[in-house]
Amino acid sequence: MGLLREAMLPARRQPVALLSLLCGTLLIGLPLGIVLYRCPAWQSGVFIVLNVIQTVPSVALFGLLIAPLAGLASTFPWLGVWGISFISPALIALTLYALLPLVRSVVAGLQ
Repeated sequence: MGLLREAMLPARRQPVALLSLLCGTLLIGLPLGIVLYRCPAWQSGVFIVLNVIQTVPSVALFGLLIAPLAGLASTFPWLGVWGISFISPALIALTLYALLPLVRSVVAGLQ
């Protein structure tokens, strides 16, 4: 029975990681969309950056994120306990990819 519990542990962590991803994206995207609605002059610049992020292939973005995060985890060992070196590149990449549709939808919805 202990072996089954150990095998199910990663499956229990995945919904928590996805929920934190959703909350992080909403905490960044909603205020950013509201700010862009209130300051239309900033919209083009921010949307250009978000479009560039959306254009970068996911494998390349993972590669760009793994090296700096692994360096941070080796410099600050307590970051490795939080999973900074392995799980964070995927969560950061998914958050960045989700920002463009969310921010664009918030701006469009408020207009």
